[in-house]
Amino acid sequence: MKKIVFILVFITGFTTIGQELESITKKGNSQREKLTAEQRVELQTKRMTLELDLNSKQQTELKKVLLTQAKKREEKQNELKEKRAENKALSADEKFELQNEMLDNQIAFKAEMKKILTPEQFTKWESKMAQNKEKMKSRPKNMKRDNRSRK
Repeated sequence: MKKIVFILVFITGFTTIGQELESITKKGNSQREKLTAEQRVELQTKRMTLELDLNSKQQTELKKVLLTQAKKREEKQNELKEKRAENKALSADEKFELQNEMLDNQIAFKAEMKKILTPEQFTKWESKMAQNKEKMKSRPKNMKRDNRSRK
């Protein structure tokens, strides 16, 4: 009898801790969602200014580029959310078009960054982007899946 009570208390404790951790992580996600595209662009510009030592002209040009990119991304995400809500799966051609468009946007963004930044700043920016890409690759795959399912 004592063993059964102990096991029940033990299971209840783990369940409670799990629920508290889940609510904490959800609170973190909701705070991130409260930022507007303009606010995110402002923060990103300031981070890049600190990292790359941008002048005021570069900052204003960068804000414009980042804002247009952020708005395009939001539109595309909303479009995909609507399709997902309708339970419409993307066909192979649609996936190809989506990936092709994404790569075209990345190429255009890189060209814009090359125009805005000096050669030294551009090299530093590219190395930082490569580091971020490596960090994302090294993240556990289950973590990526978990983050998608919470939204």
